Amino acid sequence: MGITSIAALPVMASPIVAAETPMVPAATVPAATPAAGLEAGAVPSSYVYDGSTYVGLVGKQYYCLNVHKCWVPMNRTETTRFVAWQRSHPDWQAHATKNLNFRKNAEGKIIPLAGARGQY
Repeated sequence: MGITSIAALPVMASPIVAAETPMVPAATVPAATPAAGLEAGAVPSSYVYDGSTYVGLVGKQYYCLNVHKCWVPMNRTETTRFVAWQRSHPDWQAHATKNLNFRKNAEGKIIPLAGARGQY
């Protein structure tokens, strides 16, 4: 019985030693970055209704207004439909509505108008 007690001593001491070892810090995960070519805070300064959705343009990227009233980049199907609509409305940008009300980007953050006097 004495030999068994001595053999069990290192096993019982093991959890105490493990509790005293320093903890390894958790790994940090970098924040997600937007896909190449997309602007994270993009909100068009004007938009047009094409009969299906509200569409705006920022740089070379088309954005549409989703059900949450946020501007999100248009997918390939939506862009193809809008390009087809543009063929019969080549002057759509001249008739676009200034965007004073829908100022949320894809992340739901409100993007203010540029400039102190509401300039675009």
